[in-house]
Amino acid sequence: MKDSFKPTVQMAIAILAAATKQQNQGIKLAKSGNVEEAISAFRKALKLNPNINLDSTGKTEEKDPQSFAKKLAVSTKIYRGTELAKSGNVEAAISAFKKALELNLNTNLDSTGKTQEIDPESFAKKLVVSTKKIDEGTKLAKSGNVEAAISAFKKALELDPNINLDSTGKTEEKDPQSFARKLSASTKIDRGTELAKSGNVKAAISAFKKALALDPNINLDSTGKTEEKDPQFFAKKLAASTKIDRGTKLAKSGNVEAAISAFKKALELNSNINLDITEKTQEKDPQSFAIKLAASTKINEVVMLAISGDLEAAISAVKKVLKGEKKAEAEAESLVKTLAAPRKIKEGIKLGKSGKSEEAVAILREALQWNSGINIYKHLSQFNGGLNQWADQVYNSLEEKEKPVALRIFLELVEIENETTNSGKVNYKPSRAFLEDLPNPEQSLEFLQQVTGKLADKKNRLISIHNLSSGNTILSIAYEPLLDDWITLQKWLKDYQAVIEVTREIEMAAQNWKNYPSYSLLLLEKKLVEAENYLKEYGHLGLLKGFGYEFIEASKELKQKQIEEERSRLEIVNKQLEKLNQLKDEFLSNTSHELRTPLNAIINLAESMIDSPTDRLSESQKSNLSLIIYSGSRLTYLINDILDFSKLRNKDIQLQQK
Repeated sequence: MKDSFKPTVQMAIAILAAATKQQNQGIKLAKSGNVEEAISAFRKALKLNPNINLDSTGKTEEKDPQSFAKKLAVSTKIYRGTELAKSGNVEAAISAFKKALELNLNTNLDSTGKTQEIDPESFAKKLVVSTKKIDEGTKLAKSGNVEAAISAFKKALELDPNINLDSTGKTEEKDPQSFARKLSASTKIDRGTELAKSGNVKAAISAFKKALALDPNINLDSTGKTEEKDPQFFAKKLAASTKIDRGTKLAKSGNVEAAISAFKKALELNSNINLDITEKTQEKDPQSFAIKLAASTKINEVVMLAISGDLEAAISAVKKVLKGEKKAEAEAESLVKTLAAPRKIKEGIKLGKSGKSEEAVAILREALQWNSGINIYKHLSQFNGGLNQWADQVYNSLEEKEKPVALRIFLELVEIENETTNSGKVNYKPSRAFLEDLPNPEQSLEFLQQVTGKLADKKNRLISIHNLSSGNTILSIAYEPLLDDWITLQKWLKDYQAVIEVTREIEMAAQNWKNYPSYSLLLLEKKLVEAENYLKEYGHLGLLKGFGYEFIEASKELKQKQIEEERSRLEIVNKQLEKLNQLKDEFLSNTSHELRTPLNAIINLAESMIDSPTDRLSESQKSNLSLIIYSGSRLTYLINDILDFSKLRNKDIQLQQK
């Protein structure tokens, strides 16, 4: 189904394309005057695509090949005749108009449709005369004869009410008086501009005033770059600009004194003007600027000296021209060093390849200070030990208190994987870090910014800093091959591998807690003890991010909270136990008192029965009564002990010495 559908679609597209081609061919033929062939082409287009609109512009709906072909041919002839008439070729214009009428007797020769024109000869002459009158009026207006110009423009409009008085076609002009004044005013402005530039300020002011009298809305600046309405101010401004141009040329030719004089005259005319015509710098001091421009003429000599490596001679040449201008001297010296940098680089690479890597790197560092645009790693990679020496020199240039922070930053930017057995190096992959995550109790954000700024400085370039639109700052290694070649970094990775692993483990747990705050994610028991021991032993290194410290602190707070809660619970339990114990003591005391009275009665009764002279008791009965007395006495002693113990607990016992 799909295979049979494809050719049908392709065929339809091909037919539509062929119809469009015939349509375009017909339009070209009709405009060239070949009407019959145009009609034929249009018919072919309709045969291929009956729905096609022969007018490719879509402005009208055209389906009649003959009518549309003639319509196109007529409009082309009329346009051609109009152009010929305006250029003065009357005969050719009349011929073109006649051919248009042959194709369509009812056509209007005025393509604008504003007047009805059917006479080729009359219309052609009308166009010629009106054009000549406009040219005449334009010349009269520019010569200052405004009234005569207005008259000429009016006659042109009488001949052709639709004609544009502006022969250039830049604006649409229909008002003879307004346009004549406008042209005359423009001429006055051009004259005033020439006078001002020649130094004749008074005459220039007069010309500008006349221009404004003719057209109060006109801009005195013919270039249109600025809006100028004040004749005096603009005349002085133009004169001052001319003086600046003159002073600039004199300074560049070496005539400093004459240049200074020209610049001073410019400032007298306009005290706010900038002496630098390029507007690249703001210049107000004639002497300083003239010397600066003069120095630029020496640039070729300076460049050759700098490139050849004769830095002192190049700087000396600049200073001779600048004559003690300290600021300009400093700028020129910087430029000279930039030019001399390539030779310095070659010298450094040559030393590096000869095995003197330390000296080579020192020279390359100096070259980088001369020209911060150098791709330093491209050159360091050309000799053995270059990258290692570079990184060591940058690290050793830091203050002692900054070095631990630099170490910590590099460890943050490297993710350790495992240690290889062959080369002894540590496997790693480059990482990135958010500067805002790094501060901790050991290292403040300000101090970290200070150290990262030094490491990323154009003269060092060990790390890169990227500022995000969110306000965060991302740190990364500036040149990844540096990690393989920097021996010091490899040593750090080996020495601190175990510590880093613990650090990352704590940070991962801390990050999880930070993202999903919950007591269940905090460190407990053994893990917390390990984290506290980590801080005691390695906290001074400052390897842990700030949120890691927060995580451990939150874990300690939870532990303390749990201890406090347990203490409170035990206090409540103790109070409850004390109360129960007290109740027990009271119970025992009360019970003992209650038991002692009947016991004493039992003992006394048994004793009286044994001792009674009247009662005759058998030996067996006496033995049983003696047992009752003995057991009762023992129970009495026990009750007395319980009562004494109760008194002792209540601190109510009294000792009797015998």
